[in-house]
Amino acid sequence: MVQFLQESLIKDLLHKSADAPQQILYVTPNTTLRNAIEVLAKNKILAVPVRAEEDVNYIGWFSIINAVSFILNVYSESSDVEDPGVWTTWCKDIDTLTHRGVQLGDKTVEEAMDKTWIAPVSAVGSVFELIDSVFTTKKHIHRVCVCNDENDNYVRAIVTQSDVIQFLYKNALEKKILGHLGNLRVGEMPKLRKHFETESPISMSVNALAIHAFWLINFHHVHGVAIVEPSGKLIANLSASDIKGLSSGSLPFSSLLLPLKEFMVKSKLSTPITATLDNTFFEIVQKLAVNRIHRLWLVDYHGKPTGVITLTAIMQFIKDLDN
Repeated sequence: MVQFLQESLIKDLLHKSADAPQQILYVTPNTTLRNAIEVLAKNKILAVPVRAEEDVNYIGWFSIINAVSFILNVYSESSDVEDPGVWTTWCKDIDTLTHRGVQLGDKTVEEAMDKTWIAPVSAVGSVFELIDSVFTTKKHIHRVCVCNDENDNYVRAIVTQSDVIQFLYKNALEKKILGHLGNLRVGEMPKLRKHFETESPISMSVNALAIHAFWLINFHHVHGVAIVEPSGKLIANLSASDIKGLSSGSLPFSSLLLPLKEFMVKSKLSTPITATLDNTFFEIVQKLAVNRIHRLWLVDYHGKPTGVITLTAIMQFIKDLDN
């Protein structure tokens, strides 16, 4: 598998070749937060590049995680959103929350965006190099822009960790690139397990308020948390992207004060996709690719979450195989 990825080019991940560039969605620093979140929601994406008003240069990213963090700052009246001692005191009345929600829509992307910009990668670079030098760094990078070659900074496309997983799955089916690894159970793969068993899975009781679950996402710098019954059984996955409905109008901002069991119904959270230690590596890749998801909850025989396999964990595992 590693050799195949070393010989594959980044342009092989793209739906179109670098010579036929994708239409790049973008927002500008002056785009309102409400409109920027609508761009993410309508196109079913988690992030969009931010382009300068005065030229065609990109200056950063606006992601759903940026939106969650900024919304929590607004709702907490700029108190320390990472202080566990104050987060439960936020927004005790719906009128205040709704009023802040109205104000929030007028905020701009410039106030919430991530101004870290990673230089585009070359379309003729290797897929393994992309995994090794971009997707497994400590900066939590999940996507990067692509240019034609090293001498061209013009953005032709955007490639994500999901594109790598789709590519892996396609070639696992067609070319059997996973080899014997595809038949190994997760429980037999210590190099994979170490990337999702270092910490207990982050979970929240179904009886807690929705805003507190989003606080967990922000505090732990993750994209989703497990929603569990009092018994500990997993019943839903709350993702950072679930906050998109607040801006699109399908959910009022005051719904953040609902208990999660009610928020789940109103936001139509789907049943989480899960796996166990008995699933093979091929089945893990298949579940991630076919369902187009970014995390796979690992559960025990009682349905309680014991870990989470993310796309980053898969990238780190692939990198480890070369060591």
